[in-house]
Formats: sequence, structure tokens, C-alpha cells
Amino acid sequence: MAELLREPLRHLFLQLVEKNYSSIGLRDAYLTHYVAGMLEEFASTRQLYRLRSAAGKPLETVAEMLSSSNPISSSGGNAHGDAGEAGSREREVRQHVGDFALFFTGMFPESLNRSRRRHALLLGANYFADTLLDYVAAGKESYRMVSDYERSQATEPSRQAAEAGGCTERQETRGSGPYAGVLFAMLASEFERCMHGLNCLKSELESFQDPIYMEARKIMGGDLA
Repeated sequence: MAELLREPLRHLFLQLVEKNYSSIGLRDAYLTHYVAGMLEEFASTRQLYRLRSAAGKPLETVAEMLSSSNPISSSGGNAHGDAGEAGSREREVRQHVGDFALFFTGMFPESLNRSRRRHALLLGANYFADTLLDYVAAGKESYRMVSDYERSQATEPSRQAAEAGGCTERQETRGSGPYAGVLFAMLASEFERCMHGLNCLKSELESFQDPIYMEARKIMGGDLA
């Protein structure tokens, strides 16, 4: 994909997310920073497909990612592996699944086509097929699991810091910090509205003719659709 300087790109996405989310009643600053950070990160296909199988193959579907999030399968079948490490791995994969699902349903719903569905179904009936509704379900479930994990790990001081708003912008852009449990719970419960806001953002982005907007449009288009 083409590249823009990261700082202008970050500001562009943040402005667009804030504007379109505000128009549908989503005005939480942590939420908008997180989604804008996700768009900035996924401007690189290396980040979009950064999860790998045990053989090193990029995972390209939600079905494959969900399979890799299983602590047993991801540890090579060792049921006695370190529980903390397995939980951390599942949390990492589930955050990516949530982001991946939100990104595609919001920015490229047309890419969830028949060929992708066939590919996912080959993995077995127990996995999510690559359809819009299944991506929504997978995204919501994954964000909810990340929220539960973050809340289970939070100490009392971190809960107090979250209530007081004690978290840096960069932490919440990446989904860490004391507010993370609340943030991912919001992403789960508001997934459809977050998706709709990105649908609106995409439509707006497609209408701009300014060079920086056109370059951003090229980045977000690439060969994904």
C-alpha cells in the first residue's frame, strides 16, 4: 500500500472518526482515539495480517484467527502450557479479531464475498463463516472477552485510575491502560454503531478530492476489496 507520513494520517483519521461518530451519538474520546488508531495501524497490510499460523502463514480469515486463539491449538497441543502465557496470547488474538472484524465490516463490507465464505467453510462448521453477520458476532464476542480479561487483571489502583480518567492517549489508542476493560466493553456493546460510523466515514472519504484525502483513500482501498 502507499504510505503517508504517520502524523498527518493519524490526525486525518482522528478527525474523520470524531466527526462521523459524533453524528451518530458516539462521543467517547477513548473510543474515537482507539478506532482512529486502528485505522492508522491497518493502513499497513503487514499489520492487518500480522497474525501467523504455527507454520508462519498469515491468517487471513476470522475463522483461522479464532482457531489460533485457542490456548491448546496455539501452544501446539500442550495442555500443560503456562496458563498466563496462553491467556495473554488469546487476549492478543481476540483484540486483533475484534479490530479485524470492525475494520472489514466498517470499511470493506463488500469484500466479505462468496469466495471468502467458501474458504472459511472449508475450515469446518464450528468456525465463523466470512459473512457480515458472522464478522459482527465474532467482533463483539472477541471485544467482550478482551474486556473480561482486562477486568480480571486489573488491580484496585488501576480501577481507581480508570474512574479518574488516568490514562494517556497513546495507551488507549493501543487498547491498554486502566480504562481498557471499559473501552473493550464499549466496543462490544456499540459494535454495530461503530461499524455504521465507519461506513459513513468511508463514504465521506470517497468524496474528497484534496491530495491528502485521495492518498488516504488509496491507502484504505489497496487490494482489500
